[in-house]
Amino acid sequence: MVNMIIRIIAAASLSLSLAAVPSIAAAQSQPNRNQARIAEIHIALLDRLPTSDEDQHYLALLNQGLGITALADLIKEGSDARALYPSLVTRMNLNHFVSAVYVHIHGRAPDAEVEYFWTELLETQRVTEGEFIIQLIDATSPAERKILNDRMGKK
Repeated sequence: MVNMIIRIIAAASLSLSLAAVPSIAAAQSQPNRNQARIAEIHIALLDRLPTSDEDQHYLALLNQGLGITALADLIKEGSDARALYPSLVTRMNLNHFVSAVYVHIHGRAPDAEVEYFWTELLETQRVTEGEFIIQLIDATSPAERKILNDRMGKK
């Protein structure tokens, strides 16, 4: 009887341990996914990978509950982005910003219609720059994803 109880407890313990494995794996992969998203935003906006300090700072913000679009908007407010895109300050003639971000993500210039569409949405503030960046990243084709991954150092 005692042996049976020990086996039941051991089986229950093993079952609980195994049940925790997926959540542990998910918790460990989340920082990797967040780091990838941070890298994508940096390449899209600044045409470079984040520094180690930037990466750690942005990871901390995401871990505190900041959303990925809000993070893209925050990075857009930084001095590096403002220096590259003075139109972000004036909110006029955002077509240069749209074109540059599009090239950084897709590896090619946008069609005139696409550039006009996004410029109009940004200038009338129907989307934020962060929404624009995340939507462009998420809409990449497999070939464009390869370009972005190569720029991130992924193979």
